[in-house]
Amino acid sequence: EKWVAYPPKDSSTIEKHFKKWSATKSTADQTLKLIGFVAGKGKGNSYEIDFKDMQQKNSGTGFCRRLQRVSGTKTSSADEGEEEEKEEESKADIVTPSRLFLTVPTSWRPSPPDTQIWALNSGSGEYKIVEKAMKASMSSITVTKIEKIQNTHQWLRFSFYLEHFKTKYPERTDLCRRLFHGTSSNDPKIIWDSDEGFDSRCSGNGMWGQGIYFATKSTYSDGYAFSTSSGEKQMFYADVLVGDSVDLKSDSSLRMPPTKPASLQKKPNERYDSVNGVTCSTRVYIVYKNEQVYPHYLITYK
Repeated sequence: EKWVAYPPKDSSTIEKHFKKWSATKSTADQTLKLIGFVAGKGKGNSYEIDFKDMQQKNSGTGFCRRLQRVSGTKTSSADEGEEEEKEEESKADIVTPSRLFLTVPTSWRPSPPDTQIWALNSGSGEYKIVEKAMKASMSSITVTKIEKIQNTHQWLRFSFYLEHFKTKYPERTDLCRRLFHGTSSNDPKIIWDSDEGFDSRCSGNGMWGQGIYFATKSTYSDGYAFSTSSGEKQMFYADVLVGDSVDLKSDSSLRMPPTKPASLQKKPNERYDSVNGVTCSTRVYIVYKNEQVYPHYLITYK
């Protein structure tokens, strides 16, 4: 099983408190609260490390994951101005299993920086798969560039929700769909080069209310595509956690998915994860939480 280390600064903080607990075995030192921890960004969710049980728990959702302490790894000093990374048997990193939300895709380039975008080789299999999906409903276009987006902050947040959905629906294999999205007059960089990414607060009031809309056909999103200064167009091909989605007629009053019928609820007042419907001969999906979307590819075409 592959394990992935915490960012050095956070690992150093955890290691410091682990040693304190190891020396005292005191209940008071058994847990460590990480406020706003997400990939060293200093913002995001809050977590609680339990050194006795070696697990991390999300303070908001209660979602847990296992931890492992590995001796003899490279670590950084917590204090600025001290010596660079060095090998010391007395130090260790706290690491996490790769199947959980600290995992990043194996095809990503090494970080830092935390946000990168690069053009795929037009001869690669990955490029051809995306191009085929793009041209499935727009056969006459020419795809000039497909860029892959690597945003660590957005990915960690998205993959946490993915693991939550997998736990919630262990029998489902259709929790995530890759769908198209046009940003209209907004430069796509505002989305892919930010911590927040897609933001439902900036959405207008559409057919299914104030949410983030995604289409199964590129021809639909072409009507909302961003126009570049060179006269080309751009749209996202994004990963969308649709989860348990409900097919609804248009309802512009929606601000979140509706509550499930009592017979389908696993807990009181449980809601669907997204809604979907058909408009302009295209199935569209609407999510109301920013965390349910990751901008995987940016497609430029003419």
